[in-house]
Amino acid sequence: MAVDYGIDAPVLVKNLFWRAGTAAVMGVGIFAMNRNEYPGPSMVLLVVFGLLAIGCLGLALYMRWSSQVGKLRMRDTLLNKIEWTGDEKVLDVGCGRGLLLIGAAKRLKKGRATGIDVWSAEDLSGNKLENAVANAKTEGVADRVKVENGDARKLTYGDKSFDVVVSSLMLHNIPDASERASALREIMRVLKPGGQVVIFDILKSGEYAGVLRESGAEKVDDSDRGYLGFLGGRMVVGRKRV
Repeated sequence: MAVDYGIDAPVLVKNLFWRAGTAAVMGVGIFAMNRNEYPGPSMVLLVVFGLLAIGCLGLALYMRWSSQVGKLRMRDTLLNKIEWTGDEKVLDVGCGRGLLLIGAAKRLKKGRATGIDVWSAEDLSGNKLENAVANAKTEGVADRVKVENGDARKLTYGDKSFDVVVSSLMLHNIPDASERASALREIMRVLKPGGQVVIFDILKSGEYAGVLRESGAEKVDDSDRGYLGFLGGRMVVGRKRV
């Protein structure tokens, strides 16, 4: 059985396909009804609606490719930022269907990876705890993975519980800056001294880097860019001071 990590922003992708179809139908319809009486203007409108349809279809197909191929490459890039020993306790904040969680578990020998999420269907298709568990079984790492309900702003784990914390495209979904900061402080709280944190997100990497530094992170770097869908983002990498 193939592993399915879901489609990012499924509502947007669906709307893009719908708009592509609508524009194509409108263009052909207007041309068919007016080509005899107004051949020039009807052809112009056909071209305009055709270009709109092609643009929407292209974006929709690119976003599907990004969800099915591009984000797997991004996962490897993110996880390569971590200096692995294989014994780490890992937390994936906003794990979705297990993309980073399972990728981390594959790099573990004796360690264990835990994933938490609030399971928003708007952010990822099929975003359910059960699907993350099923993917871990399919990938052969179920014995190294635990998946739980959890809110990044109020982590239930004790201080200094994890060697590595990872997160991708989650924090920007928290609309309030103070609550995003709370989530970042929680990440730093559960991270062990010397532990590593790697975050990928859009728009707010500088904000994240600042909060991490204020919360005890050192060697914080937010210079590396990455792309998922048609949105550019940055990787924020840091290590908790010993």
